[in-house]
Parts: sequence; C-alpha cells; structure tokens
Amino acid sequence: MSNFGVRLRGAAEILATGEGEVKNRLGLAVTNELMLADFPNDPSIPRYFRDKQAQILEELSTRTWGPGLEGDRVRATIHPMRFKTAASFARRIWQLYNEFEEYKHSGFIPQDG
Repeated sequence: MSNFGVRLRGAAEILATGEGEVKNRLGLAVTNELMLADFPNDPSIPRYFRDKQAQILEELSTRTWGPGLEGDRVRATIHPMRFKTAASFARRIWQLYNEFEEYKHSGFIPQDG
C-alpha cells in the first residue's frame, strides 16, 4: 500500500496535537501531509478512501489570493473560514483516518449514504 496511511496519520497527529488554532493546524495537516498522500491511482487503496481524500482536497482549494495570484489555494480557502467550518474539515480528516485504520485491521470499507 502506498504512503497514504503514513500521511493520513501525520495529518491526524497535526490536527490533534499541533499548536495554534484549528485553521492553522488544518492548513498544516493538508499541505504538509494529506496533499502528499500519493495514492490516487493505487488500486490497493479502495475507491472509498481515494474519493474521500480527493473531495476534501477539492473543497479546500476553491479560492485564490486574487487575480493572477494562484499561489497556495489551500491557505487562501482556509484563511477566511469560520472556526466551525475549519473544525468540520478537521473532523472529516480525523474520521477518514479512523476509517482507514479500521480498514487496515479488519478490511471493513464504509459505505457512503
């Protein structure tokens, strides 16, 4: 299996034990770990996990700093976010981490819906 589990665990650790407010920890978890989980085409990772990771990254990269300034789309998206929204994204990453750990131990893949 690719480094997905390692990167997801790293993201969960940043969210749980990192310093600063949730928006800062979310930005670090996504840019330093979750974006680097290079598994999109790894058939050994079930589609459920690939889709969840892709959805989180897509939703966290919707803004730019301004016209002609592509830069760090994740930070540009997180910066104006309210605490409650950032906490919701952090919970989604934490849930994905827990689901993947369960999958590694039992082979159980959650169902959407």
